[in-house]
Amino acid sequence: VEKMRKLFGKLPELNDFSEDNLELLVNSLKETESPGTARQYASLIKSTITRILESNDCRESIPCRRYMKVLSLKGCPTTKTYMSLDDLKKFMSYEPKNTRERNCKAVFTVMLMTGARYSDAVSLKSTYIQGDVLTFVPKKTKFHGTVVSIRVGEEVSKCIEHIEKNKCDYH
Repeated sequence: VEKMRKLFGKLPELNDFSEDNLELLVNSLKETESPGTARQYASLIKSTITRILESNDCRESIPCRRYMKVLSLKGCPTTKTYMSLDDLKKFMSYEPKNTRERNCKAVFTVMLMTGARYSDAVSLKSTYIQGDVLTFVPKKTKFHGTVVSIRVGEEVSKCIEHIEKNKCDYH
């Protein structure tokens, strides 16, 4: 919203979503954000516009009928990033300096060691661990019947307990 306010010169309203303004926004996202973040922001904007337009209270439309196409950043390349073993050792040995860092380290450790998405990592419970096996249904694919079972060590178990006890979702 802040980025749109700066681009449009005011807080955005439905009538501000013209094709020119949306293209200006897309170009700004591509210039200032990583490709993945730009796609995520564009997707959030699309879903927000759609929700508003489909709500019972909405009596307006937006100038750009092609907003779904304009906000699709399919041509935006993805960047694959990998951690080396040295990077992993540095991360695991890092001592957080405050609560936020402890929370973020716990969430990232779970994501790193299990392959769980952020949305899943912040909602895992210690009851999902039986022995040394973590079993959960990923939120994104829950309707497809996907169940994930993965062996986890004590470090991941402790991180999941930490996430459960603390507010670790900074979404």
